[in-house]
Amino acid sequence: MRPRALDVPSKNESLRFQGTEDVCEFFVAKESSAGARFAERWLVSLRTPPKILLDHAVARDAPRTLNQQFRFSLPGARWFPLSALISAGRIHRYQNWCDELVADIGPGRLYLFVSHRWRSPKDPDPDGSEASLLAWQLIDHLREAILIADRRGLHTPRMYNPNFNCYVGLAARELSEALIVNLLRPGFDDAGFCALVEETNSLEEELEGDALATAQSDRGLERLRRVLISRPHLATACERICVWYDFGCVPQLPRNRAEQALVEEVLRRLTQIQMVGRTIVLLDEPEEYLARAWCTLEAFSAGAELDLIHTTRRSAIADDEVAAYFGDLLKDRPHIVRRALLDTLLFGKQTPEECFNRLGVAVGQRTDLPLVFDALVRASPPSAFHSDSSAVVTGTLPLPRRADGRVVLPNNGRLLEEIPDAEHATLYWLRSCELNADAIPSEVPASHMDLLPKSGGANQPTAHVFVIASCEGDAALLAAWTRAHIDELERASGTDVFAITWLSEDVAPVGYMPCGALQVVVMDASTLIIVGPQTAIHGSAVVGNLLTAAAAAEKQRFVLFADSCEGNLRRLSQPQKIASEALTIVAVSELIPAPIPGGVFVAALGESDTLLRPRPAPAAVDPIDLEPPPVDLQVLLIQSLWSNDFQRTAVLCHSYPQSICEGFRSWSRVPDELRTSNDATNAYMQAVFRLANIMDSFGFPRPLEQLTAQDNPIARLRKLYAKAAALSERSYYRESSGLLTQCLEELAPLKGSFVANLLPKALGLLGRNWFRAGDLDQARTFTEQALEACVESGDLEGVEIYRANLQVLDRSQAGGDFAPIAEILHAQSLSDQGRFELSNRVLEAHDGGDEYWVAKVRGLMGLNYYWLGNFDAARRFTREAIQVSDAVGDIEGARVYRANLQLLGS
Repeated sequence: MRPRALDVPSKNESLRFQGTEDVCEFFVAKESSAGARFAERWLVSLRTPPKILLDHAVARDAPRTLNQQFRFSLPGARWFPLSALISAGRIHRYQNWCDELVADIGPGRLYLFVSHRWRSPKDPDPDGSEASLLAWQLIDHLREAILIADRRGLHTPRMYNPNFNCYVGLAARELSEALIVNLLRPGFDDAGFCALVEETNSLEEELEGDALATAQSDRGLERLRRVLISRPHLATACERICVWYDFGCVPQLPRNRAEQALVEEVLRRLTQIQMVGRTIVLLDEPEEYLARAWCTLEAFSAGAELDLIHTTRRSAIADDEVAAYFGDLLKDRPHIVRRALLDTLLFGKQTPEECFNRLGVAVGQRTDLPLVFDALVRASPPSAFHSDSSAVVTGTLPLPRRADGRVVLPNNGRLLEEIPDAEHATLYWLRSCELNADAIPSEVPASHMDLLPKSGGANQPTAHVFVIASCEGDAALLAAWTRAHIDELERASGTDVFAITWLSEDVAPVGYMPCGALQVVVMDASTLIIVGPQTAIHGSAVVGNLLTAAAAAEKQRFVLFADSCEGNLRRLSQPQKIASEALTIVAVSELIPAPIPGGVFVAALGESDTLLRPRPAPAAVDPIDLEPPPVDLQVLLIQSLWSNDFQRTAVLCHSYPQSICEGFRSWSRVPDELRTSNDATNAYMQAVFRLANIMDSFGFPRPLEQLTAQDNPIARLRKLYAKAAALSERSYYRESSGLLTQCLEELAPLKGSFVANLLPKALGLLGRNWFRAGDLDQARTFTEQALEACVESGDLEGVEIYRANLQVLDRSQAGGDFAPIAEILHAQSLSDQGRFELSNRVLEAHDGGDEYWVAKVRGLMGLNYYWLGNFDAARRFTREAIQVSDAVGDIEGARVYRANLQLLGS
């Protein structure tokens, strides 16, 4: 509902941002005429991004499927064209339409493997509803692919900004992008594509609502058949979308001998059939899906190439955090399964039956268990690498030693996004992480192995191999392969390997861990060789940091992508400059002497102190001032901390410890003149915490004890609010409101800056909970209280938010009519997807009534016309939006529309 800006009107270096799939919100630091600091918010669409998002963007298309790159065949594999499904109106039993199935695998087609659970023992889709949902949603993805390719250019790649970790400019959903790359580009010439675009533009009105609703009203697909009759080019595209769905592509019971042999052939090749293209999961009840053995296998084999097709309204609600949670769970499930397989085969901790029981996976027939287990073993490891600040790092980390004898600790947490240098050599190491019996090592290698030097001569460069993976089992498996094939690596790199270490960067540290700790070793070799899957090397902050440290120590650097077979060993050139703040250089004697049990979080690894010996805490002494303190001691301390003047801070702490300890409790309350914004409050409190830690390091623990005491209500209430917010995001509104009520009761007798900061947030969240639960009266009561609390504390940003919320409540309470909200949200969503014409058609139908909604409508229409190239209409509608926003008191709307008009005028 919030207005979108055409650009971010700031070059502020302290710009903050946060984003979702469709939009990015920027926070620009501002200062009012009265000297109050606050954050001005600007919301932009990622499909029509400002220049700041286009800078440093790189081309990143959806991957090409195997059939576009290789010619091959799979005996027993059959697919049905989407056009055949639409003609039939449902998915037939294999024996009833086997003549219509496609067996050849060729370019210019997209092959889709449908993973789903059966809703009855004999027919997975007894009423034909899944067929309708699948067909209509594939048509919707095809429509999106055609329109995005038309606007962006059929052969123009999708753009990605690695700094913001998002796609920018016109981009479709991942399945739609796959259709552009694998069906539209190779399958249509310019004339054919133009005709396809013309047919698709007229389809927009057919899909003005969402595809899920359309499908539910078109069981039997009669309406969709009529759509294709008058659109021959679209029908041709549907013929080139080939679908594998077990009921329709594999012989069903009862079977004859030939059919039974075909089933056995298909089961042996199931993973290969899936790897031809992309996997679609029909998502209805995720809990049920994840409990099925065959579904587990299919989700595991899909890896990163997995798309969700919703079959229920519950799973399709855009803002339903539960649905988003299950979507992430489907993607993360293969990593858990992989750990269970490693526990079974590499570590020998359980049988296959125990493996499935611990995973909570059931098989329909007991004879299916060895089939599914063997298929899981043969499948490739998950290709996606998940890592964030909470990932646990265990194993051994090599720290490069400089020529002066000191070691380099990188601490900037950077990611390695690109490998710019040309290939150096090719090693066929695709089997390095296989779990077949002949590939499993006789013993699990330690996380650090010293090797005997070869007789290559004194001039032969020495090397240290560093193996990275997403769990200890895979890291150990890859390290064992590396040890067994070390001669091959040495010949290709021209080095003599002295040592091999492995390290795990694990977001799900479950199962057996042979190391379970983090230790460091000093790397004296002249060359660092990093070995791992492509996604692990690119997505790991540890790898990026280590390459930076090795460059600073003037080491030669290689990376080896173990899961690639073309130019996968690459030598990196020395960077021209390395920022000094990215490095910490210490003596070897300062490093931790023993492994850290349990490992450390990635976030902690970025702190240089984590890898250093702990310094003994100074003995506590009685604080005595050396001289009478200045009257403005508090101000002097805060200013020295804000300016990072450690020397001045240390002098003040040593000179006036008694006054600091006695005044610290009162100093914990933010001064009134700094309570004008959240930024000022947070900056002050950070300085207070730093002061407490500095005093503790000087032997005066009282300030830190006051902040960290077990009975500290601030810490307890902060946790209570965080838990309530998490419950609200997962739609547990009643439980969230109960915790918030408790939080407000405990806040009532308290005073200070913490209360002024937390109180409006708790009240506002209560208002949101009641709004989403449908009680508008309660929502209004708590939102008004949140607004009052923000006014009292001088929180300008909060005032703006809660005033806007109350305006929405005002309009919604009149008869409870949510129609204007729903229509504008739908139009806004269409605009964020780049569907500007359709967005305007929706808005034109509701351009009237309450002035509050009129301002939203006119402002969005102005934005749409701008991106359509009609600047006169864009200026006209934007001026009208400003006038109405001023009239109704929509402060944010007026601010954003004025900024847009200024850009339109230029």
